[in-house]
Amino acid sequence: EGKEWPAYGPDLEELRRYTYAFYGGAMPVAVSAPARVRFEGADIKANKAVWKPPRGAGTGERWLKARRSSKAQLRRRALHIDPLLTCLCDLRDLGPQPEKRPFCVVGVTMEDIYSAPSDLFVAGMAGGVSHVAGFSLLRYHPHIRMSP
Repeated sequence: EGKEWPAYGPDLEELRRYTYAFYGGAMPVAVSAPARVRFEGADIKANKAVWKPPRGAGTGERWLKARRSSKAQLRRRALHIDPLLTCLCDLRDLGPQPEKRPFCVVGVTMEDIYSAPSDLFVAGMAGGVSHVAGFSLLRYHPHIRMSP
């Protein structure tokens, strides 16, 4: 099973406070229980990963499209953003009444994400009409170097 939010990732409470301040304190901002993404296991093919929603979310596991680097020593991997946005839509739409649903759901990850096969990575993507977005914070880590 996947890990909780990694220790090397940014503090989620600080991100929550920043988002709350960004909206001028006009709307509540909450951090939900983490979803988990599993890349390894006897049942998982090389180009797939499994998304497991937070406990009590009301949705089941989903297969995600993934890719891994061809160089084993790098162990780089990336998730395709479109299925992730679909999972976030499911989480947003779980509210019993539309007026009680969150304004938006923003997912953050410490994994690379991509959209097109030619992408090395993308920082994020939004589904504006769906009120969901997903962002990778991996490349913002201070220890990651983009060039020598």
